[in-house]
Amino acid sequence: MKSLISLKRNLKEIIFGTLYLLCLPFNKGIQAIILYHSVNDKTKFLKQMFYLKRNFRFVLLKNLQKEIMKAKIKENLLCLTFDDIEKSIYTNALPILEDLGLKATFFIATNWLGKNINRPFRGRETINAKDVREIAFLGHEIGAHTMNHQKLTEIPLAETRKEIFQSKSYLENLIGSSVVSFAYPYGAFNKTISNLVKGAGFYYGVTIKESLLRDKEINWFELPRIGIDKTVGVIQFRGKVSPALELYEALRGRR
Repeated sequence: MKSLISLKRNLKEIIFGTLYLLCLPFNKGIQAIILYHSVNDKTKFLKQMFYLKRNFRFVLLKNLQKEIMKAKIKENLLCLTFDDIEKSIYTNALPILEDLGLKATFFIATNWLGKNINRPFRGRETINAKDVREIAFLGHEIGAHTMNHQKLTEIPLAETRKEIFQSKSYLENLIGSSVVSFAYPYGAFNKTISNLVKGAGFYYGVTIKESLLRDKEINWFELPRIGIDKTVGVIQFRGKVSPALELYEALRGRR
């Protein structure tokens, strides 16, 4: 089993490496949102951030629309986001971001704050309310990720509304400023749910669909994000934040 997993990872690296080289002449004007759920390898994360800092201008999600409008021709823009939030984000990622002068958007499931959640964290610690206030104080963006991280398409509409509206209210009271970005738990949403998010006063809704942003096709409540996990190697990482990602998805029949 391990050898099969290793083979799949190596194959991905080879495919992404080939596609990345093919796309090098077109690696300009890229607009992307990337997603982390945890950061356990600080060295690897630092190298990834160095690469992104050299090749992209970081913008907070709450400023995305105006930053796209004023972006220079062929300028690369990137939003960095974190979901849930596992404590490793606070202890490992946050200091690196501060050292490099990079800002990110942190999506919070409010009822998970300060708890050891068996699923999906397997008992690992989450950040607490004090950590959230500190993250906001440092100039990062706080976004809502519902109260209980339930799949919104599988619960009653009244409960969905409560999860969306109350998470926004709680976080705004916690940090003392507006919360305008929302992440759908598990990427699950439909038109009714996205309309509820809009009605709650959010300006952005992010999914887990993997794609770059395209100026003329952007739906601000169905924004795609590119997932980065511990299995992503150096070449695959670079490929995922380039047009190589869309070629890869097309090869898989997802375009």
